[in-house]
Amino acid sequence: MAAPFSLNLSVNTSTSFSQTFTLTGDDGAALNLLEYTYESQLRKHSSSSSYVSFATTAITPSNGELTLSLEPSDTADLKPGRYVYDIVLTKTSDGSKTRVLEGSVIVSKTVTR
Repeated sequence: MAAPFSLNLSVNTSTSFSQTFTLTGDDGAALNLLEYTYESQLRKHSSSSSYVSFATTAITPSNGELTLSLEPSDTADLKPGRYVYDIVLTKTSDGSKTRVLEGSVIVSKTVTR
């Protein structure tokens, strides 16, 4: 796989968040996510020990569709500011890991409560 694709996200505190991606290989074809496990974390910076895990769900695994989501309870304690995230795939056949997506997350304080 090629270098990770970069995409920035926005999250509001105390609200739900969901973003769906279609992951592709070097040839442009959709990745078959049935061959992988996947995880994604949100951190203040890459070396931070504290993090929030995105719920990662394959919507249509054979077509590379993966959704990251957070519940209001996940976002309630986030401080407004810039964070980083990535998505890492682990190939089930050999355990190799590949970071396929990365970016910044801007967390904004929700005004309406």
